[in-house]
Amino acid sequence: MRLLPVILVFLFSILISFKVKSQDFDCRETYSVSGSDRFFVPANVSQIRISVVGGGGSGGVYYYDRAGGGGAGGYSQSVISVSAGDQFFINVGSGGVNSDGGDSWVSRDNIKNNAIVLAKGGGKANGQVGGVGGNSENGRGDSKVSGGDGESAQNNRSGSGGDSAYGNGGVGIQGQHGSGNAGTQGGGGGGATVNRGNSHHNPGVGGAGFIEIEYKCQFTDLPSCAFLEDTGVRTGEVVISYREGICEWSPPAGLMEFEVFLVGGGGGGGRGEKAGGGGAGGVVRRKFCDVNNGNGFNGNEKFIVEVGNGGNGSLQLDSQGGDGNKTYFRLETFFEIIVGGGGGGGSDLNSNGRKGNGYASSGGGAAAGGDFGDADECYLIAGDSCGIEDSWCGFPGGGADGQNDGAGGAGGGGGGNSTSGVAGSYYSLNANGGNGGSGYFYSINNDRSILVAAGGGGTASVDIEFSRAQGEGGDNVGGIARNPGSGGVGLTVGSGGGAGITAGGAGQRGLVIVRFELISINPVEWYEVSAKYEASSRSNSVNWSTLKEWENSHFEIERSIDGVKDYKKIGRVEGMGWSDDLTEYSFCDEDLPLRGGRVYYRIKQVDFDGTFDYSQTMMVNVPGVQVTKGDWRAYPNPIRGYEFNIARLAAESLRSDIQVKVMTSQIPLATFTAKSEVELNRHLQKLLPRIPKGVFVVELQSNQQVEYLKVIKD
Repeated sequence: MRLLPVILVFLFSILISFKVKSQDFDCRETYSVSGSDRFFVPANVSQIRISVVGGGGSGGVYYYDRAGGGGAGGYSQSVISVSAGDQFFINVGSGGVNSDGGDSWVSRDNIKNNAIVLAKGGGKANGQVGGVGGNSENGRGDSKVSGGDGESAQNNRSGSGGDSAYGNGGVGIQGQHGSGNAGTQGGGGGGATVNRGNSHHNPGVGGAGFIEIEYKCQFTDLPSCAFLEDTGVRTGEVVISYREGICEWSPPAGLMEFEVFLVGGGGGGGRGEKAGGGGAGGVVRRKFCDVNNGNGFNGNEKFIVEVGNGGNGSLQLDSQGGDGNKTYFRLETFFEIIVGGGGGGGSDLNSNGRKGNGYASSGGGAAAGGDFGDADECYLIAGDSCGIEDSWCGFPGGGADGQNDGAGGAGGGGGGNSTSGVAGSYYSLNANGGNGGSGYFYSINNDRSILVAAGGGGTASVDIEFSRAQGEGGDNVGGIARNPGSGGVGLTVGSGGGAGITAGGAGQRGLVIVRFELISINPVEWYEVSAKYEASSRSNSVNWSTLKEWENSHFEIERSIDGVKDYKKIGRVEGMGWSDDLTEYSFCDEDLPLRGGRVYYRIKQVDFDGTFDYSQTMMVNVPGVQVTKGDWRAYPNPIRGYEFNIARLAAESLRSDIQVKVMTSQIPLATFTAKSEVELNRHLQKLLPRIPKGVFVVELQSNQQVEYLKVIKD
């Protein structure tokens, strides 16, 4: 292996030692397979460090002799400011296969020319001459180092590939013939050696590039009762599951949307030779939007999560299987979902299947004459929701069949979350326990789905004169019925237990999954938002401040004077882009409606990529204009032609310009400044054709006084 020049080793050691000692970047995501991928910034992360290595060039082949090694990929690194939910496109350069290595790069828009960080791939060997390492001058980043050059052919062996910042070059082949060794993580491929008797050896393949993104670790305070299914850094969506007991969920500050999935505990199976299977727990999938009027959570909330246990299987012939327990998800009274547990299956001497605890799927009935439980509404909910609103309340358990004298029979299967349990059957020398109802498929992420909440199977009498079959659990995940033996437990969350001759099987516990997209975290942390009326200038002052901004392009001020359903943009204020400090903003609305009334404002915050968010709504009660009698008069009034003038009656000379505003009953029509009465009336004559018929008001400000003239145009 060819060693890097001493200066490069020194530079790499500095970079790596800095990386290890940093406390701000204690988590990392690595990409080592050539091709494209993505990275999403987690919540509460404002900076990331990106390290990129280009692909290594391949070694050489020099027929009938030794060849050179490939050049290593270059190295680039940058620290950049980010906001939660930002998406970065990852492109890992391929290792050269008898070719140069590919460039590795990271960008916000998947366009190489716009790459934030880029490292060049290494060059392939040229016969006996080693390939050139990826040139740092052609890379992009705050820190850049060229890849190591490949070693040229030696007297007794082929050249080794150059080393990269993260990987080693392939070793050159010694001896008369052999294929070159591959490089690793951007290292160049080793050279091949070929003699006259064998011309089929290949050069060493360059190592694929490498990309590492470091960031401040999140979820360090996740309670032990919670499980992080997906960090979201590659999918853009965080998934957290709760599998048992009582726990809590603390949403990140600024989170505006989230989804929750709940499963109640499954019911236990009944006992006996003709007993019913346990019913499945209820299932609810719900999405909440515009949390706190679009401002998101403040970061101090704690949801209580309580996962319902499965019901116990029956141990007595005269006792039904136990109901599954309810599952809860709640934040005081603001957000609350309760989903019920499945009903227990009927037993030989207590034959009715149970309805379930909180209206989930019911248990199967038992012979003789046992009724299956009914299934009703499945959950209670508080809080506004949006989008996804699935509620699978569950289905009834299967009925039973058999002889009332107890000579034989078959129990029904427990209801599942997609279908009812199958009724038991007992006829013509056949006894078949009912199968449990089917469950519900739920996708955790693109790579993993789970099947939940299936019903348990029912038992059938065992008599040598009969053909008999014990009920299967729904989808083979509900508890299987056994005669002889004890019923099987529900195999997946929310599934009912199977019936058994010696004991019913227990239902499986419930489940809670919380998920949210990183992009649904508010990019601006609002601090204060207010609006008030300024009587001296007859204007409204809109003020707001932020504690943090990420990729904030600008704010748009919107106003509605007809309730809150007709907002129109009236102004724009540029944002800070990125900031961790308190920043204050203001906007003055001088064009208030003449009649006064309630005026509503909201602020639209717009990111650089065009996504946006709204502040809370503000209302200002604006007084109507009071017509005054003072120094100015309008004539003729009413106006019936094309003449209209305003005259000043006061003997005192004008000491200032005349500020003029012409207003209809709804909004200002025009504003201008005049230095004299002559100029004032010249403006009014030009404006007159634009003034609609009816009442309008002229506001005049001069000599530190304001007057309003009411004018009628016929």
